Amino acid sequence: MKTRSILLLGLALSIVDISYMAMGDDHDIARRALQNGEVLPLMEILKLSEKYVTGDIIEVELENKKDKIYYEIKFLEKSGKVMELFLDARTGAYIKLRAD
Repeated sequence: MKTRSILLLGLALSIVDISYMAMGDDHDIARRALQNGEVLPLMEILKLSEKYVTGDIIEVELENKKDKIYYEIKFLEKSGKVMELFLDARTGAYIKLRAD
């Protein structure tokens, strides 16, 4: 758990929809989405992710594609395999899990 906490400090948050890019940098956009109630807080998403993943989280991205907002969480399993978990950013609902 200590390793996970340390890795969380280095997480990057980004939004990929070009229409949003004109409104500010990625962090401002993510902050605005959170303040407007459009997405769940990252810490809540990370807690929900524990239901589906094991290992260390190495990257988190907030994606907005085709009017769907979701978190893409990359993690490193103990076996060394990198996996990606996708959770709905508005509800935290499971979308999919895939090997990177």
